[in-house]
Amino acid sequence: MPGREVGPDRAEALRGTHEAAAYEGWFLERVEEAIREADNPNAVSIPDEVIKGEMARERAELLALLKNEGK
Repeated sequence: MPGREVGPDRAEALRGTHEAAAYEGWFLERVEEAIREADNPNAVSIPDEVIKGEMARERAELLALLKNEGK
């Protein structure tokens, strides 16, 4: 109806809908970009074991820092 004001609950719902749509667009762009990069014949693949090892080392370093921070 013309001239009808949108209440705060409806405005918040619309804002959430717009934010979700914007995020979905951003996310799909990132996925498409990742697929293009993975399909590139010059792409470099890092073995899972290497990544897991690096993450374990970083996690151990951070835990040591947190432990020493409490002293």
